Amino acid sequence: MGTYFEEEREHSRWDSGQAMLHRDAVKDKKDESREKGNEGYSVRNSYGTLRYLKRDKKKREYREGFVMEAFEAPGTPLHTDKEKHLDRSTMKRVRRVGKQTLYASETPFENQALFLDMAGSKRSKKLINYLKEQLHANGHETIRDTFGFLDQEPERMELETMKEGQKEALSPEAVQADRKASLEERADTYGKRMDTLNSRLHRKEAKERQLRTELQFMLEERGREQARENEAKRVQNEQEPSQNAKGKRQKDIFRQKYQNFEDNMADTGSESGIEEEPEPKTEI
Repeated sequence: MGTYFEEEREHSRWDSGQAMLHRDAVKDKKDESREKGNEGYSVRNSYGTLRYLKRDKKKREYREGFVMEAFEAPGTPLHTDKEKHLDRSTMKRVRRVGKQTLYASETPFENQALFLDMAGSKRSKKLINYLKEQLHANGHETIRDTFGFLDQEPERMELETMKEGQKEALSPEAVQADRKASLEERADTYGKRMDTLNSRLHRKEAKERQLRTELQFMLEERGREQARENEAKRVQNEQEPSQNAKGKRQKDIFRQKYQNFEDNMADTGSESGIEEEPEPKTEI
């Protein structure tokens, strides 16, 4: 337990001011080229960003979803540019969980940018559970640097262990066996430690709720935009037949007017009795 306290003296990244989450407009020209058309679809802190990328059919991009990329921040591992930023043209499938599919473009996977296809799911809770799984299964460093508060298992496990062993540790037999610490001192130590763990866990849960809210906001915004796009397509499809029919009617009217005009000209020449003069004969 003493070692644990020593480790906690260093401020955790997830609990630092640099880890504060916010939605931010595109400011960097380099980022602007990557995020063009995706303004407002990102949540970030000083360690990384999680953006919602729309598909671009002109570029043959048929997947859309969340991409997580790393920033160069103090204390974080050095990344190559391909590890930091996702190259959508070289995405490779690296893991599949149900209908959610993970893609990446560089190795080692633990440090690289990743893309999560959200075409089949629009729930932020599923995405958060997926990020948690990557932390536990792969120890993904970019996720840990950016959203380390999602790793709540250490606090939960230690709290459960302390609750189970509290009665045994505070029993008269345990106190008699170890006379260095009184019952009150033992109870005080356990109480402080549990308060510390509960406080850390509550802060992590609060940050998780904030992240879930931000992700849901992005998904709902994208949903509304898709609804507007679908409505515009529906109106366009409804207008095209009527516009084609209107154009056809206009052509028919023009043809009819032109035909009537020719008929009138022919009738006018016949009624006036005008005859063409014969060409004069030339005598040789």
